[in-house]
Amino acid sequence: MNDTVEAWSRVVTDRVGLPIDVWAVAAVLESEGLRDHDARARFGEAHLFALAQAVYRHAVTHAPATPPATLPAETEIPRVRRLARDLGESALLTLPLVTQLACGALFDHSLVAARGLSPRDGAILSAAAATSGITAGAVAATVHHEGAEARATRDAVRAARAVTAAFTSGAALALATSGCVALGWVLSPIGRARDLAWLVAHHLALCAVWVALAALVALGERLAVAALLALGALGVAALAALGMDAHGAVLTGGALVTLVALGDLARTTRRFAHTHRREPAAPPKSLDLRVGGALPRAAYGAGYFALLMVDRLTAWTLDVGGAGARDTGAGVALLTFLLPAALAEHLAAEFDRTLAAAERRLPAHAVTSLRALARRALGSSVALLVGAGALNVTLVGGAWRASHRGALDAISLRVFVCGALGCQLLALGAFAALVHLGSARLTSPARALWLAVIVDALVAGALGRTLDASWAPVGLIAGAATFAFVTLRGADRIAGSIDHARYAAY
Repeated sequence: MNDTVEAWSRVVTDRVGLPIDVWAVAAVLESEGLRDHDARARFGEAHLFALAQAVYRHAVTHAPATPPATLPAETEIPRVRRLARDLGESALLTLPLVTQLACGALFDHSLVAARGLSPRDGAILSAAAATSGITAGAVAATVHHEGAEARATRDAVRAARAVTAAFTSGAALALATSGCVALGWVLSPIGRARDLAWLVAHHLALCAVWVALAALVALGERLAVAALLALGALGVAALAALGMDAHGAVLTGGALVTLVALGDLARTTRRFAHTHRREPAAPPKSLDLRVGGALPRAAYGAGYFALLMVDRLTAWTLDVGGAGARDTGAGVALLTFLLPAALAEHLAAEFDRTLAAAERRLPAHAVTSLRALARRALGSSVALLVGAGALNVTLVGGAWRASHRGALDAISLRVFVCGALGCQLLALGAFAALVHLGSARLTSPARALWLAVIVDALVAGALGRTLDASWAPVGLIAGAATFAFVTLRGADRIAGSIDHARYAAY
């Protein structure tokens, strides 16, 4: 055989077709008996891998033109249907937040608010809602994957494990965070020891509520979760109307929701046991709480809620008296997050679908085309999120102004503007984080989130002390911008470095 790159290129393509990468070429050359010594003596290359690189370049450069595989042209109708389906599923996840906001607006009561509370008591309840939400976020993210797998595989054993994991991890986190909450309250400038019992009681009660509901969501009972939250808010309003103290009404309403949720969990797991497989297809594995296992998901879920709440927690420690106006603006701002958050999930799924379709069309060596397509899809998704976010903020702000009698309070308006902008940036970061997760990069989104939380806390504290507490929501803008920047930059690197590993997965 001629000792030329061209000759060995034909050998490789005869053996394996168009090589998928340099490693495939090196494997063929080694199987033909070539060594580093042969590469130096016969080809003038430094080593065998350098020879493989030269052979790979020749094989790709001189590959015959391969027409893309013809795919049926996709009409706009399936795309619209996917959009409606994805937005509908995401909307179900936002129902708990919408339910609480609606009940608070209609009945002046919910599981996190009650008419008649003093500003300090209102801050206690709101702080408990924020800290328990951070705890529940970690639990929900931890068991979400397990519950999804149980539903997809119709596995009753896995469903029971998801519920068990939710309550064991939830109990451990609730107790751990209770100590942190108590310490933070005592050390805060407005913290009073006599209020600490109410704070911890509300924190633990709401942790129980959110953990039970997280287990229901993991099993697919999303409508039941919204119904239970509405039931709890109505229960709080009824108890308050009967003359019960506001603190007692909220705690009793939370206990009612938890008990009913436990009953629904028992019913759902029994249904799984009767209609799903009772034995797993593989030996069950315990939840991996090490770094690289469930911990990154838990850190991501906790960080998500922490980023939304840390500026409000900071503001409460600086000024309790103005919490009402600030919370009004922050609550309306959260409404601007619902559509972008759902759209971010849809666009991340479409990003994966686009790449999967491209991989079926493009030949294996057309990595440059695949990377260019990935970057275009990433850019168009970001542009769509920005446009949808701007339209959403305009519509929500306009509706709020139209429904409000008289001029809007300046503090509420300022908090709304800051919170709405921060929520749109958070949605951008969430989309990019889902691109990371879709590429099996679990730790980078969690690291970016907690960096953003630190930035949020520092900026909120600095501006709240320098100006006043109503400027603390600027911290959310800074934190969300940090999260979006870090994750979008990482997503761009992912799109620009896609290699043949994606081909090998199909």
